[in-house]
Amino acid sequence: MMYPQRTCIGCRQTRTKSELIRWSWSPSLGVKIDLEGRLPGRGGYTCLSLSCWEQALKGHRLNRVFRKPIPIPSLDELAEQFLHQSHRKIGSLLRAAQEAGQGISGKKVLSEQLKAGQVRLLLMARDIAEDLKGQYLDLCRKEGIRVRFLPASKRELGTLLGDGWRSALGILGPHLPPKIEGILEGIKNFTVKMPGSF
Repeated sequence: MMYPQRTCIGCRQTRTKSELIRWSWSPSLGVKIDLEGRLPGRGGYTCLSLSCWEQALKGHRLNRVFRKPIPIPSLDELAEQFLHQSHRKIGSLLRAAQEAGQGISGKKVLSEQLKAGQVRLLLMARDIAEDLKGQYLDLCRKEGIRVRFLPASKRELGTLLGDGWRSALGILGPHLPPKIEGILEGIKNFTVKMPGSF
């Protein structure tokens, strides 16, 4: 099966469309980061890399992509757009996991599922207690479970899941972990420009 290919404005490498970030331009909105691929207007693509974004903003690259002279936004402005959309996107993915029974939290239940090797990805709040973090990490190492830290506090994670404070969330199914990890990697790359949380 062939997947749609696009070329990065910055590094000029061709990749599958799903690996790239869409930039859109319209007279009413200007240049916008379009994680969902739904904004109107012409589109161009970049890798999820700060260096590619810096290259894309140089010279007349965007003018060529959008086929007319346009006001060039700042890197800080685009990074802020990306982080805002990323936090919203990952929040919706975690809620979807919870609603579908693919996201589990609570120390007892989560520990049992980790020991049973049922968790595909463990997500921990940025302010999780050190002793609990150590317990979870030990279990994940034994079972070969991937671990990522969220840019959210325990309070923010709990609010997101419609519950009390939550230190961690285990993802059970095979489909959501790659999407979640991809977004978290992007947040990690761009937080240097614009720190944020959910």
